Amino acid sequence: MHSPGVMKRLFGLAAIAALAGSVACGEQGSNDAAGDESDLTSGEASLVVPLIDEKKQLLSRFNAQAKAKGLNELPDTVEVKNGADGKKLDDYRMYFDDKIMPAVGAKDQAMPSWGPDSYTNWSKKSKTPGLCYKGNPTKVTSVIESGTDTAWSDQLVIQGWRYKTKKTFADGAEDYESDFPDVWKEWRGDGTAVLVIFTQGDDGDDLTAAIIPRCK
Repeated sequence: MHSPGVMKRLFGLAAIAALAGSVACGEQGSNDAAGDESDLTSGEASLVVPLIDEKKQLLSRFNAQAKAKGLNELPDTVEVKNGADGKKLDDYRMYFDDKIMPAVGAKDQAMPSWGPDSYTNWSKKSKTPGLCYKGNPTKVTSVIESGTDTAWSDQLVIQGWRYKTKKTFADGAEDYESDFPDVWKEWRGDGTAVLVIFTQGDDGDDLTAAIIPRCK
């Protein structure tokens, strides 16, 4: 199963050489002020997305082998602020699947990332980063929406989100709030993570939760 946007494969592969030196890679060690309430009314947001395979291991672990075969190396993460960044992320994933994976004998393809829940886990043991956000928490869902059909599935629809005591619904979604995953009603809002409820299936009834922490 390939990532969303697979029909754009030829275009993505043609552009990958230019991406290697141009993508701004995010770090989970950023110095964003945790919980700064001024973020609620000013500033933009971005998502730092790890480039991992389906077993949630970094694709960059194959960089030495890829370089030895004349292929481009991959960053650990990609910072996504808009649709163009989402396209860059998808191009990297396709480059791994089509070029690096067969060249180095990798067994697992790049994480397809149907939605942000594909990345919310992280591993301290293997030093694999998880998805996190920078900047204004109230604009995180706008960043997610800008990456549909590239970073995420073209069928992804945000149904609602929570940050601290703030609760926001998509039009009409409040009518079926009782169907949201339990984490929605159990949310205490004590930290700086953003809780996002979304659907990504044909029927739009697969309500899924993703908790996205602030990058540290």
